[in-house]
Amino acid sequence: MPMMSKTHRPARPYHHGNLREALVEGAEALLNESGTEKFSLRAVARRIGVSPAAPYAHFENRQALLAAVATRGFKRLSAYQKQAENRSQGSAEWMHSLARGYVRFAVDHPILFRLMFSAELDGVDDEALWAAADQSYAFIRTAVADRLSQAADRRMNAGAGSRGAWALAHGLAMLIVDGKVDWPPTESVRDAMINEIAGVYSSGLL
Repeated sequence: MPMMSKTHRPARPYHHGNLREALVEGAEALLNESGTEKFSLRAVARRIGVSPAAPYAHFENRQALLAAVATRGFKRLSAYQKQAENRSQGSAEWMHSLARGYVRFAVDHPILFRLMFSAELDGVDDEALWAAADQSYAFIRTAVADRLSQAADRRMNAGAGSRGAWALAHGLAMLIVDGKVDWPPTESVRDAMINEIAGVYSSGLL
């Protein structure tokens, strides 16, 4: 990853009233450039062109700012899931579509995706973060419950089914993001790969 030089100038210098939003945007941009290793409130302040003390008006420490970035990530993931749901809600493809949306989010935002589920956020007390995380998971819960409602003989309860579906989508996403599984070059092959895995799980629920 390229390091910021002393002559670096912020891509979007702060010059408006919403300092908190500017800090979160700057933090995400910095993470995309250099990951969490060199991440600090001071580095984010330097990036957006404010004093080193300015971030403390909104974030008490490094972890609090990372939590705010992760919160945005979960909201963005929910947007992917919502778009997928709008195309398939109530159909046999519902779970497949959500799995595709989940994996695509991870591939589009790999560093953000890793942060959202990283040890960096262990133990953080941030109600907005966990509410956003739960909202993104609710799409999976709803689709699994719908699928199970069609089963004459349920093989598992909705809680176990939801965890299993999440584990499948999340595991595949991480394998692709970490380069353990190749991300196919074309949309049709990508969809076929995800559909095949999701289809095996979906049929197992019934």
